[in-house]
Amino acid sequence: MKAVFNLAVPPTCLKVLLVEDNPYEAELIEDLLSGISDRQQIALTKVERLSEALLRLNQETFDVILLDLSLPDSRGIETVARVQEYGANVPIVVLTGQNDEALALRLISVGVQDYLVKRKIDGELLMRSLRYAIERQNSQDALRKSEEKYRSVVENSLIGIAIIAPIEPAIPENCNWIEVNDALCHLLGYERDELIQKNRLELTHPEDCSNNIEQLSQILAGTSDGYISDKRWLRKDGEIVYTRVSLHCIRRRDGSIDRMIKVVL
Repeated sequence: MKAVFNLAVPPTCLKVLLVEDNPYEAELIEDLLSGISDRQQIALTKVERLSEALLRLNQETFDVILLDLSLPDSRGIETVARVQEYGANVPIVVLTGQNDEALALRLISVGVQDYLVKRKIDGELLMRSLRYAIERQNSQDALRKSEEKYRSVVENSLIGIAIIAPIEPAIPENCNWIEVNDALCHLLGYERDELIQKNRLELTHPEDCSNNIEQLSQILAGTSDGYISDKRWLRKDGEIVYTRVSLHCIRRRDGSIDRMIKVVL
């Protein structure tokens, strides 16, 4: 069943799939959406079973899913997993009668965007939850696409690239390589799994180690965000490789280091 509320602003229509087997509660959700003061056009599709929801997701697209976890043909967190299979990247807001914080945290950890207790919501809260769920999902999708593009650039580059992440305590010796590309593996003569496991100082010419440690110490102390310098590496076969290295630090908003990107020429 589909209900359309012709609420004019903004002009785009929000397509909501409500999966709820209790007619009274489904009607309550419909009334809440139709009665909001901050209005926009909403197309609400109501189904009572998981099987019906999956069929709808195969047939049309939705902006957000309102999902009850207790359905005649599915119960619990597995309901979320089934919906995610069919409605990939469609944000899910769970509607439940259980005020269970542990369950809420578990649902968030598997990709649910919000968890609402039915008896505690009003129209404003429901609408705000739907909008935030969509915005969070859009942000996650954009981040995923950015990460995929970034990884493709790293993997296909003809220049040696390593991604470095510090671990606590944040000292130069604890700055580990978490990714290396094929070009760097070829340059240093190692397979990828071997190179990831190597201590960076083992790969550095002994006369260059102190300089390398000093440069990283300045970054960890927050007095520098990168450097460019000449560096000698020790290949697996014992040969010395002369390179030009640049390292750039990416920090989080609080100033802590997210990762460092090393480019080896």
